[in-house]
Amino acid sequence: MAYRIDKLEVYNFKFFEHPFILPVDCKNVLLFGENGSGKSSLLWSFYTHYQAVFKPQADAQKYFQSGNRASLCNKFTAPGAHSGIRITFKDENGHAPMVEDSDTLLSVNSPAARSM
Repeated sequence: MAYRIDKLEVYNFKFFEHPFILPVDCKNVLLFGENGSGKSSLLWSFYTHYQAVFKPQADAQKYFQSGNRASLCNKFTAPGAHSGIRITFKDENGHAPMVEDSDTLLSVNSPAARSM
């Protein structure tokens, strides 16, 4: 079964202090903007999300914990604020499985998420 990315949600991650939702309801996406507008942060969110597949939960969650030295949380985020990345997929039947990496949840390591 073929899945496509339907939506990317970024919470308190790198550039994004406030929740950012990127709908991806087309074949191609072009990101453009001024320097410092968050383009690289979106790339990092995908990179971090997909690298988590190969890491134990504690190693993957450190990127979303504001007090951790390896944290990629937005530096203006209040301590304890939710930080994470959620990607929603869609198949040809309209089913929408979701995978999330965050300070409280790591679902990308589940067998169901790996089979997508």
